Order: sequence, then C-alpha cells, then structure tokens
Amino acid sequence: MFPLLRRCVGWLLCPCVMFCFQLFLDFKTAQSATVPIPRLIFDNNQGLEVNDNFVFFEDLSGKLSPKEVLAQTDRFRKANLSDLNQVHTEANFWLKLQLTNQSSSASWYLTAVYPLVEFQAFRISDGEVGALENAEVQHLRISSKRLNLKPGETQEFLIRVSSPNIVNLQFHLDDQAGVYQKDRLEGMFFSLLCGSLLAMIIYNFLLYVSLRDRNYLYYLLFALVNIHLDLLAIKFPNDIFTWGGLNWGRLTSIYTPFA
Repeated sequence: MFPLLRRCVGWLLCPCVMFCFQLFLDFKTAQSATVPIPRLIFDNNQGLEVNDNFVFFEDLSGKLSPKEVLAQTDRFRKANLSDLNQVHTEANFWLKLQLTNQSSSASWYLTAVYPLVEFQAFRISDGEVGALENAEVQHLRISSKRLNLKPGETQEFLIRVSSPNIVNLQFHLDDQAGVYQKDRLEGMFFSLLCGSLLAMIIYNFLLYVSLRDRNYLYYLLFALVNIHLDLLAIKFPNDIFTWGGLNWGRLTSIYTPFA
C-alpha cells in the first residue's frame, strides 16, 4: 500500500518540479532580456525634451569603458521620471538613446539641463561604439554635444554622465539656432544676476564702512559666494574651476549650502 502511494506521489511530484523549474528559467530569461530603447522622433526644427525616453546603466566603479558597458546590455533598464535626479555619487551613468531625424536639420545638439553635469557622447553602429566627429561645441557655456544625424536617419547613441555634485539625467535636444539662443539667454540671465549681486556688494560695503555693522559684512560675503556659484554654473571664465589653485568642482557640494 505504502510503496504504491510513494510511487504515485513521485509520479505527480516530478512533473510539478519540472514545471516550476521551467517557470524559473523563463523568469530569469525575461530578466536578462535586452530592454527595448524608446525612440525619440524630431519631425520639426524645434527643441525636444528627452525626459525618461532612454535606458540606463549605473557603473558604480566609474571605470568601465564604452565597449565594456555595451557588452552588458542585460544590465540596462528603462528609466522612470524618478531616475532623472540622482544623489551625490561618484558613479558613472550610461544612457542609451535612439533618435530618428525626420526634420530638415542635420545638426542636433544634446544639452544637459543641469549646468554642472559632464557628459560624453558615442555613436553605436553594428554593435560597436565609435566616437562622434566634431562633437565638441566651441564658445558655448552650457554643456552640449553635437549629434550629426542626417534627415531620415535613425541612430543609437551611448551617453556617459558624471558630476562632482548631484548627478542629473535631464537632457534636451536642440537644433543649431536653438542651442545658441539658449546659450545667449542663460548668459544674459546670469549676467543680470551677477550685476544685481555686485550692486548689493558695493551698497553693503559702503554701509559697513559708514556704520561698522557686521551684519552688512556678512551680507557682502553672502553676495560674493552667490556670484562665484553663478560663474561656476556658466563656467566663466574658463579657468574658474581652478581659481586659487583649488578644485572648486570638488568643493561646491560643501560650498553651496553657505549660499
């Protein structure tokens, strides 16, 4: 009686175990499958927000090369809006974008929304990573890279993002006229802001000299700190991050709260 019962249980248990094992394999395969890259289409010569239309991979070591990152396609995941603002980290973030150009412009520019973000752009072609030709944009204060994309062409790009401060993954796509107009507007805004703070510095310095009230001196120092941070944000002048022999890129996370 009992041997027969054990045999029946074995007959029933074996298919159940095989079924559960197959489900486990299917689950692992689905997890390791390549995440599809959302496609961004620009069909006019106006700007386009990237938002969360990309997949990304966080390199905690900060040492992987583009080829090493591309070989780990199973580690990329679809971005959400909550992923755009990262904490202070020394990790590199690698973004994959798929762009389709249905406009009449062949020169598009990828611009970082956050001014202190550093990024590099690479072209993905036939599974290989290649450097972009003429990607560097001269005479621009904002972080921007030129993406040469012919009308009607679809292309994947790999973007490496890092920052000495908080990493922000928000990007914008503009044509040539748009990126230069944005650069001028930001330059004008920061110029007006610095001019206002400079007027406050002179005014509070005169008040401090005449009244000897330390509160005016503290406000003067507050205005100086804000002017310096504004100049760091627009990277003007070019050597501002090394003023006084200091690496201000490393110090801004400590320096900013005093403003």
